[in-house]
Amino acid sequence: MRLQIESGPTGRSVMVELVQRSLIFTIFLLHLAMVTVRGSLDPPPIFAYGDATPFPDAIKCYTCEEKTNNEECNKKAYDAFCPEGTKYCYTRHHMNHTSEESYQVTKKCAINDICSPRAVGCSVRIELGINHKVCTSCCEGTLCNLGVPTNLSTAIFTTITPYNHAAAQSGNNYLILLVLLSVAYVFRIL
Repeated sequence: MRLQIESGPTGRSVMVELVQRSLIFTIFLLHLAMVTVRGSLDPPPIFAYGDATPFPDAIKCYTCEEKTNNEECNKKAYDAFCPEGTKYCYTRHHMNHTSEESYQVTKKCAINDICSPRAVGCSVRIELGINHKVCTSCCEGTLCNLGVPTNLSTAIFTTITPYNHAAAQSGNNYLILLVLLSVAYVFRIL
């Protein structure tokens, strides 16, 4: 189907309106793909107060948001199973690079998009004249994130089962396909 557009001011406004609508449609599709394919980046925990696991291979992770140190994080971590499909526990540790004193710890359940061999390690940055060090680690297994990473020896990715690189990339492939299809759709109308 080809759309005939007359030249002149009226034809231009129709063309602009079509481009605007197609861009809005593309953004909507991208948003839908992000929610459908990847799900939430921070999956909500499944609260379970008994000893029974809610599904096979269910894990628990220490979970806290921006606590001042590891002890505070682990003491205030709630006892909850991670959502189905969650395989890893994620830990991010902010500290003073010179004194290695903690000032922020975050722990959570994580999916492949957050935890991968490339997502772990340490970095140093300078803010307001102070060297800050941030170390990230990921591990597989129930309550495996008891400690915090403090250097390259502890800021690692540990697994029980082999890491599936193809599964980690599959969500990105669907997103790329969706973008290409929506672009093709937009240009077919014009």
